Amino acid sequence: MTVAAQRSSTNAVVVGTAPFAWRLDAYGPFAYRLDTDTEEIDEAVDGVRRALDVLPGDSGSFLVVVVAVQTSNVDTWPGDVRYAAGQALWSAVGHQRTDSRKISEGRLVFPDKSIDVTVG
Repeated sequence: MTVAAQRSSTNAVVVGTAPFAWRLDAYGPFAYRLDTDTEEIDEAVDGVRRALDVLPGDSGSFLVVVVAVQTSNVDTWPGDVRYAAGQALWSAVGHQRTDSRKISEGRLVFPDKSIDVTVG
């Protein structure tokens, strides 16, 4: 997952012109569009929006471009792209997650529940 972010007067998320162009490098000229591409774009946009929503109030606003959505047919599951997009946004804007993990009811819990993603 690759996103680009720049300061803006309001939060906005757009999709770049070729988020799956990496397939041409990976699979050559016979790479093709998958049935799940639209769902993965929707997840990426949703993940970025949710990650923006939980940034501290003093973080400001950002225009975010979803540049690349790189998936795998064997291990990308529903929710994975949303999770990756949120993480990519936080990394792009320098948001340090200090509450990285805790134990609850004998299970390891990640703060990613703030973007409604189940981990594990």
